Amino acid sequence: MRLIHTKSGRLDEFFGDETPAYAILSHRWRKEEVTIQEWVELADTTKAKGGFRKISRACQIASQMDLD
Repeated sequence: MRLIHTKSGRLDEFFGDETPAYAILSHRWRKEEVTIQEWVELADTTKAKGGFRKISRACQIASQMDLD
């Protein structure tokens, strides 16, 4: 399972029992959504997308809930 670390923004991969508690962001695919590849590369054009802001805000909320 791939999860975004809420504080660093890096994409981490977990297997089986080592998967930590996590939050789920549910959304509809619209214009300006960010692909996994774009998230990993994190270009300035990616940061300008609405989908990037949505994921970043979800990470902030999850972090406030003590989820890494």
